[in-house]
Amino acid sequence: MMVAVLVLLFIALVVFIIFFSFLFCRLRFIKILGYFLDTFIRIKGCLRSCCERTQDSEVKFLQTIRNWCHRASVSDEMTIVHMPSNVTGADGEEVLLTNGTRGEYCAGAPFHTYFRQVPSNRVLREDLEAYLNRVVRRGDLGAEFMNIPVSFNKSTSSFSAPPNRPKNRYRNNVLYDDTRVVLQSKEGSDYINASFVQGCHDSRAYIATQGPKDYKENTIEDFWRMVWEQHCNTVIMLARLIEGGKVKVAQYWPDVKKVQVTYGDFNLSIVREEKELDYFIRKFTLTHAPPSPQVTQYQFIAWPDHDVPQAPYTFSLMTLEIRRREITGPLLVHCSAGIGRTGTLLLVLVLLDQLDSEGYIDAPASVASLRQGRPMLVENQIQYRFAHQLLLEILYSDVTNYPVSDFVNLLPELDKEIKMQYKKLKGTERNLSFKWASKPAHAGLNRNLDLLPVDGRQVLLQMVNGQAESQYISAVRLNGVTQRDATVVMEHPLPVTLAQAWRMIYEKKVSAWVLLNTYGEDEVEEFPPVIPAGEMNLGFITLTLDGSRSKGFCLESQVTLAPVRSRFAVAHCVRVLQLIGWRRGSEFPDSTSNLLSLLEAVREIRGKAPTSPVVFTCGDGCTASGLAAALDVILTRIDLLREVDVYRAVQALLYERPQFITSFEQYEFLFKATAKRIKMKPREKEEEETLINV
Repeated sequence: MMVAVLVLLFIALVVFIIFFSFLFCRLRFIKILGYFLDTFIRIKGCLRSCCERTQDSEVKFLQTIRNWCHRASVSDEMTIVHMPSNVTGADGEEVLLTNGTRGEYCAGAPFHTYFRQVPSNRVLREDLEAYLNRVVRRGDLGAEFMNIPVSFNKSTSSFSAPPNRPKNRYRNNVLYDDTRVVLQSKEGSDYINASFVQGCHDSRAYIATQGPKDYKENTIEDFWRMVWEQHCNTVIMLARLIEGGKVKVAQYWPDVKKVQVTYGDFNLSIVREEKELDYFIRKFTLTHAPPSPQVTQYQFIAWPDHDVPQAPYTFSLMTLEIRRREITGPLLVHCSAGIGRTGTLLLVLVLLDQLDSEGYIDAPASVASLRQGRPMLVENQIQYRFAHQLLLEILYSDVTNYPVSDFVNLLPELDKEIKMQYKKLKGTERNLSFKWASKPAHAGLNRNLDLLPVDGRQVLLQMVNGQAESQYISAVRLNGVTQRDATVVMEHPLPVTLAQAWRMIYEKKVSAWVLLNTYGEDEVEEFPPVIPAGEMNLGFITLTLDGSRSKGFCLESQVTLAPVRSRFAVAHCVRVLQLIGWRRGSEFPDSTSNLLSLLEAVREIRGKAPTSPVVFTCGDGCTASGLAAALDVILTRIDLLREVDVYRAVQALLYERPQFITSFEQYEFLFKATAKRIKMKPREKEEEETLINV
């Protein structure tokens, strides 16, 4: 009772103070109150921003905390396991511990022999294809990757020495003293931020280095000195010179027009430059003292920093070409920091060598071995998964690949093979999640609860009025041959989601919206027309039909989208293509030629706006859209690479929506439609490889 009285007296005192403060200091009181309200609004905005979700449907704030905790925890040393004194072995010898993990014998204390734990996951050759298919699709490599030590307790004094700091591109780009590359013939300093990395059999098989820099302290001469002294004849560059508006690597070679440049004591002449799909091959002559060796550089230009290429195919071509080369000296690999992209390639090369010599791969143990040479190689889980995806592409893709020139003649003999491919595609385990799409708030925004966007491949719209459901639309992103998220597949909008669909068209700056299905008069209420008759106001955006024309195979319209609320926003024009003759519910169009002509028109639009996505829409967002999207990828691959690979095209799409290609007949249709397109458009003479000879 006494406590209650005291509480009431305290509340009364607070009210009394506030009341008299208001009477005698109104202006100050209002100012303070306004300050607190403004602070509250700012905090609310920050919380709303933190609670927004990433493309993987994960809360941004929680993802940041998790990544921070991961960095803090993985830097610990490996566990030391003490063994009985009667256990002996040679230094570095590998053993199997009683808990099932592999260990490496290390020098121990006088009374104990001990082993350092090494993470291990051996996969034999006969089990490898099924294993790679499973982990690439499910993406369940996170726990395995988290258990790999990031760094080891070894000296890094050279890296942190004051004279050497300006030579480091990044503060955390650490290297060990015992594996660093020492410049042998430079006066004043022998330091370069480069490390020897162990291969499958050779302790100095590779050099992982940062990209040369030309500010604060120029390291280009040091780079070529290292190439000369270590007798490297092959350099791999996994970065662009400028990424995200920042200089990631200094240009350490001459332009074709300059022919020759001098870096300190070294002269570099360019012999020729070849442009392949997504990478360059350059040949140089390096002159310092006789003889003058030739150095070949491969520069891959489609790998974003801290990320992975949108598809492994073109990178696999470069990787295979590197493996066929006769390498002298260590293979020198760099990106910007010489950690993430560099480590991913080195891991793949080591695993391929391991498979050839040992008959198995052991990815976690191999990463740990790489990091003994340079900390943090293979920077994140995405790159670790991509290494497995690249292995799958390199090892098991050739069997489904056919030259365009032979495909039409081979098709009659492929019946049995096509059936086996389809059975394999549909029988592969896919442990996908649909947490974001299956939220109760999104239930009314889906036509079919069995056809939901896969987590990580959904399309996220901008949040409106703090409502999370305003970010949702029943659509998935698909990768193209050379472009990430080149296509969006969406179900035909419901009456309640029509505005959402047009908002997506505007926000994502879609270049073409392809409507594949036609609908009966009795279906108009359920499948409303998306093209306005003249002008349509959707509240936040106004649609204006600029004009329409019939092209025989489709009706083409142009629509202008203009935002209503912002006078500073720019209007956006989109082409809407309505295919003629594909009734909703049918697995196939009435005319294969019409579909092929439509896809040809889509490629022309893409050529004018290569970075803008194209949207495919059908009644359920699966039956017609999956077939058209797969055929689009197949035909694009034919144009770019002069090869047919139906299996890989469909396999890639099934990562994003496993219900695509609803029957064997649809899969067979892709082969027949491809053959028809090749007959319709005879193979043009392949362009000769462009060589710039100097």
